[in-house]
Amino acid sequence: SQLRWEEADADMLAWYRALIALRNERLAACADAYARVTVGPDSLRMERGDLVVLANLGDVPVALSASPLLGELNDGTVPPEGVGIGSQ
Repeated sequence: SQLRWEEADADMLAWYRALIALRNERLAACADAYARVTVGPDSLRMERGDLVVLANLGDVPVALSASPLLGELNDGTVPPEGVGIGSQ
């Protein structure tokens, strides 16, 4: 699928821009690192280098357990059906 930028809303554009900036800043430093993936009953957590990505698929907030970088994080937790990105 393709994202039609002219149809995207401002929040989605900001999210994509932030993800691209994070990729450019951080992923080159951990290019040789393997990703560790942990699957929980209602979450998926990926760690690569010092980056942590947590997808909360459940109905209650889940602790990110990392310093927040991106996402709709509230007190270090990822909201239901949300994604958080942090640094260890």
